[in-house]
This record gives sequence, C-alpha cells and structure tokens, in this order.
Amino acid sequence: MQNLVNRNKNSLFKKRHYVAIIKYTTEYLTRYFGYNKKPYLFESTNKEGEAMLICRGRKGHYAIFYDYMQFKKVFGHLDFEGQEAYAMLLIAHEMRHYYQMRQLDSKNPCEPQERLDKWRIDDENPKYPGDDCSVFEFFMQSMELDAELFAYVFVAYNLDVAVSLDYIGENYIKEMEKYYIELFGETNEDIFPKNSEE
Repeated sequence: MQNLVNRNKNSLFKKRHYVAIIKYTTEYLTRYFGYNKKPYLFESTNKEGEAMLICRGRKGHYAIFYDYMQFKKVFGHLDFEGQEAYAMLLIAHEMRHYYQMRQLDSKNPCEPQERLDKWRIDDENPKYPGDDCSVFEFFMQSMELDAELFAYVFVAYNLDVAVSLDYIGENYIKEMEKYYIELFGETNEDIFPKNSEE
C-alpha cells in the first residue's frame, strides 16, 4: 500500500473528478448498506470551513452538502491520486454517517444495541472542535471513530493507499486499529501495517 505525498502542486484533479467520486461512492455505498434511497447531494458553500457534511431532515430525508472550493483549499496541494483518495475518504465518511442515522431511525436496525446506544449519545449530544473539544476528541466520539475507520478502510481497499490522518492526531491511527480489533477480533496488517521500528 502506498502512502500519499505532496508531489505536484499543479494537480489536474478537477471539480468534475470530485463530483464523479462523490456520485459513484454515494451510489455504491447506498447499495452496500442495503438501502434504495440515497441521500440528496448538494453543492454549497460551507461557511464553517467543512468540505463536506451530512444533514438529517424530516420524514427520512438526508442530504450531503459538499464544497469543492473548501476541498481544494485543504487538499489542493496533493497530486491527483492524493486528492482522489481524500475525496473518497470524505464521502465514505459522510455515507457512514448516513448509515448510522438510518440505523438510529430504523424500527429494525441490524447494528448491535450497545453500538446504537453509543451512537445515539453522540447523535443527541454532539461535540464539535472549539467547544471545549479538541479535533482528536471530536474524532474519538463513537460515531466519528466508526465513520473515519469505515472511510479509511474503504479508501485502502478501493485505491490501495493509506491516507494520512495526522491532522486529527498522531495516535489516531492506533485508536482506529483498536476499534477495528474490537469489531473484527484481530488487526489487518494490510490496512494497519506494523511499524518497522517495532
């Protein structure tokens, strides 16, 4: 698995590539999660600085808002493959939130009750960076950890790359691996390779 590096500041990754990844991943994961109704997709300007976010509306409506300019501001320094990977990471993360919300709203969820209870606490009382909550603490909330792990694994399997999550915190990958082991009983060295110094 390759690691992404800053190779080309003048990348050819265009808005059409970004939108294509969003649409493809949304279609694929809607079916993967066993749903027919996908979330609405809207281009917007997210004033809070987020490149992508999901919202839950009334009567089972969900929408993902994406901001290409914000995405380029954060990830535009990467080459085509790097931007492709982070675009996929972001939409897979939001699609996992879509799944989580659908599970919380379902009369017959398939997730274990213990996991749903943790998600419900986060869903009803979310913490956001800046509200006496660090970026690391934000991503350690059960819904965020689950969504980030799902997205990280999805990118690893689909693009054969390991994205850097250093912007969250240097130990976050280790926390994701612990959660992976909790879910599956063992680690996956293709996704979480052992450090050669150990």
